[in-house]
Amino acid sequence: MNRVFVIGGANVDICGASFKPLQMFDSNPGIITTSFGGVGRNIAENLSRLGKEVYFVTIFADDLYGIQLKKYCEDVGMNCSLSKVIHDARSSIYLAILDEKHDMHLAMSDMDILNHMDEIMLADILSKIEEDDLLVIDTNLKKDLIDYITSNTRAKIAIDPISTAKADKVKGILNRFSIFKPNKYESEIFTNIKIEDEASAIRTLENYIEQGVEEPIISLGEQGVLAGNKDHKIWVKHKMVEVANATGGGDAFLASYIYARMNGKSIDDAVEFAIAAAVCTITCIHTVNPELCVKLIEETIKTLEIERKIL
Repeated sequence: MNRVFVIGGANVDICGASFKPLQMFDSNPGIITTSFGGVGRNIAENLSRLGKEVYFVTIFADDLYGIQLKKYCEDVGMNCSLSKVIHDARSSIYLAILDEKHDMHLAMSDMDILNHMDEIMLADILSKIEEDDLLVIDTNLKKDLIDYITSNTRAKIAIDPISTAKADKVKGILNRFSIFKPNKYESEIFTNIKIEDEASAIRTLENYIEQGVEEPIISLGEQGVLAGNKDHKIWVKHKMVEVANATGGGDAFLASYIYARMNGKSIDDAVEFAIAAAVCTITCIHTVNPELCVKLIEETIKTLEIERKIL
């Protein structure tokens, strides 16, 4: 059926940026912005904007933020019919305070609402996912739920471990993932290999394949992206761009790689497509570029001076 199911978090992000150096224990004039985020939600929105049929599975509260968040997700094309609305609960909120240079001084997160997701809810959802669908999960889910989901689906699974702190949730079960997108720091946790040069990067990729990952993709920052499978490996680099907002680039990359592979592109072309989508995202101020589409990505590819190296 070629649908995408995304199970993960949806946040309301509140960010306050001070006009002047922060004064503790006082009210600081500044700009306060509110936006919608969450790794799972971001991936689902990117896939929706690229035209995929996306079922987004999360927990919404019935408070003001939750109502707005659910409506926004539906308005951009996500099917939220499998998500659950919890009464008398707090929406998942991430709050950040920035100084006059836009450096973060303090942040607070309240994401307890995801604890309302359980095996009973997921059993019904997993029964609806067909073998030719694709399932995306994020590591904001509890470890036992990740284990349950990955043990009870016929579909291929894609995941980004998100951070070194959350990497432990999937350590030891990498063979359950078809598409796995860590960065160099997370990779050291999974493989015990420190990426310092091309040889160590290749060993890391091969280690993932030995652990059972079908298509590992290692994000190496300014050094590009290393990806492949048991038969083919490639290193893709591109010229640097001016970043407006780095948040969301990884989510756009994974979503666009999934889109490209589901639409028949090779690993090489999918990586190139995903890099361009990430660039489209980090060069705009939004966590998800509201203008993202296949045409924009294809036009961006032409500007990036992409280099491919077959390994």
